[in-house]
Amino acid sequence: INRKKGLDILIKAIALLNTYGIKFTLDIYGEDDDNFKPELKKLIEKHKLKSQIKFKGKLDPLQRDATLQKYALLVLPSHQENFGLVVVESLANGVPVLISNKVNLFPIVLKHRCGLVFDTNEQNLADRLNHYYNLTLAEKKCMSANGVKVVKEEFKSSVIAKAYEQLYNNVTKNNRRSKPLKNIRTKVEMS
Repeated sequence: INRKKGLDILIKAIALLNTYGIKFTLDIYGEDDDNFKPELKKLIEKHKLKSQIKFKGKLDPLQRDATLQKYALLVLPSHQENFGLVVVESLANGVPVLISNKVNLFPIVLKHRCGLVFDTNEQNLADRLNHYYNLTLAEKKCMSANGVKVVKEEFKSSVIAKAYEQLYNNVTKNNRRSKPLKNIRTKVEMS
């Protein structure tokens, strides 16, 4: 839990949806590493959302998959996210995602239709949550299946190893002392 994750935007979006008669529940996982939780609690109280929003604490990595599978949607409203491992973990578990356009995985989510993307403001997030809420069950299942498929195709170890090989070769291209990598073998496991 920290400011860059955009939880304040998410709380305000849920409050907006309440005014439309749409009630979402939100479980927030993670440790407060930015002393932001007291501010979020005040925001929750201000908008009378205590019955809808719960802080769950740190998620046990051994329970991650089982916990993710209990949810209909993962929301990551970050102001900046270099990768967003939780997005890949959610998709691998068949959980569609709603992420901000500041999460660097957003082009993959759009391309493979395994979730929704929003601009980092509460009105746009509320609109996208409402859109998700109004999808048919078949559309939501399609997003889930697309997510599982994209993780298997885009994040398998051979694809990641090839990307690292290309990156290394590009970085060392102008450095005559470095030798290019060829046919590296590696095993990458998703934790």
